Amino acid sequence: EYSTKKNFFRSKGKIKVVDEKNNVFNFSQIFIDEKKREIIGTDIKAFLNDKSFKTNEANKPRIFANTVKLNNQKTDFTKSIFTLCNYRKNDKCPPWTLQASEMSHDKKKKTVYYDNAVVKVFNVPIFYFPKLAHPDPTVDRRSGFLLPSFSDTKNLGSGFKIPYFWALDESKDFTLTSKIFTTENPLFLGEYRQAFKKSNLIMDFGFTEGYKKTSQTKSAGSKSHFFSKFSKNFISESSSQNNFDITLQHVSNRKYLKLYKINTDIVDYETDTLENTLDFSHENEDLFFGFKTSAYKTLKDTYTDEYEFIVPDIILDKNLLTSNKYGTLDFQSNFQGHQYDTNNLTAFFINDLEWKSKDYVYSSGLTSKFLGKIKNVNYETKNVSNFKEDTTNELFGGLGYLAKINLFKKKENNWEHLLTPKAFLRYSPGHMRKESGSSKLNGMNIFSVDRLNSQNNFENGLSASLGFDYNFEKA
Repeated sequence: EYSTKKNFFRSKGKIKVVDEKNNVFNFSQIFIDEKKREIIGTDIKAFLNDKSFKTNEANKPRIFANTVKLNNQKTDFTKSIFTLCNYRKNDKCPPWTLQASEMSHDKKKKTVYYDNAVVKVFNVPIFYFPKLAHPDPTVDRRSGFLLPSFSDTKNLGSGFKIPYFWALDESKDFTLTSKIFTTENPLFLGEYRQAFKKSNLIMDFGFTEGYKKTSQTKSAGSKSHFFSKFSKNFISESSSQNNFDITLQHVSNRKYLKLYKINTDIVDYETDTLENTLDFSHENEDLFFGFKTSAYKTLKDTYTDEYEFIVPDIILDKNLLTSNKYGTLDFQSNFQGHQYDTNNLTAFFINDLEWKSKDYVYSSGLTSKFLGKIKNVNYETKNVSNFKEDTTNELFGGLGYLAKINLFKKKENNWEHLLTPKAFLRYSPGHMRKESGSSKLNGMNIFSVDRLNSQNNFENGLSASLGFDYNFEKA
């Protein structure tokens, strides 16, 4: 029924309303006041398809309530049930729901309020809040509860996650997440983030008392983790780029991350190696300097020795010559100390001098250039095969000649084709250490003097390579 005098619409029955965001509302009764721009409905079933209400694509956000009142300012529900969970077979109850006697969405404040809110997991009451409020999904950053989520795993059973976000100020915030399990002790997670003028800090930590009931496969004891990353970027007066990073990672139990499936900005439960590093680099137009020291810990049970250390790893790369007549000459020096498998030690000091001549272009279209490299390897090892135990100095070198020609063709359908046949001849005197099989020829290194791309080895002998590059694209 519609009253033209009062501009009032009323309907009873099976009523379905679809809005411009594809949200679907079902009612048994509906009253629409056009003057007040207000809708009142009973036996409401709201299926919210708007993406802003979803934390991931699998969510099926929906609200069932006795009554609803909608206007430009607010949306009020009475005796409501809210969930994000996907549908289950045979119309079973969702894994988790949030029920309230009153639920109100203030559109101006972008906040959802609840009275007498009860969190249920598989219809079992877990939490009760006399008053509860959280920002709606359209809010980018504000203190309050975030949308909860549900999990179900073999070892921990059903669980419910409730995050609370604190916007401490414009440059820092903190998220506290409580993971509550129906049969196990809870897990508490914290994530602190702070942005400085030219640096960033993230700290991530967690703690749980562990299993309530232990067995041969479920060991007793608390479990925890602490991850942190600090990054600073700054430009000096000489316009050089400088980067400084510190990474700290620790877990109390090898299986802890995978068991609780902890996944945040700096924690990945799929990782098998923890890394603690200090890394500094300096770079300008013709110089690069890098210093890094690292300690690694494996989380795999198959490894007898958990730890591996690289102390330090220093790289210096300097451009010595850039000339239209002679080409380019680069010098690189690298020192690295490595300890692994308890008593295996290596210390390498490697110096590379690499030359690339200018390009020689001929009237036939042929382009060629000379490539040269000298490698000096100094090392000392302990309990490592294929290397001498004493301090050793080795000198390698090689010279190559690369020639290529570009063949271009443009077809009627605007496709451009570029075929570049290549020929490469190289020679390296001296000896070559047996390779472990990790070095392979590929399209990136087959036309280079140091084809092994190895820090401590060099391919010797005379060899030739023939091949081509082929490119095509629409003009």
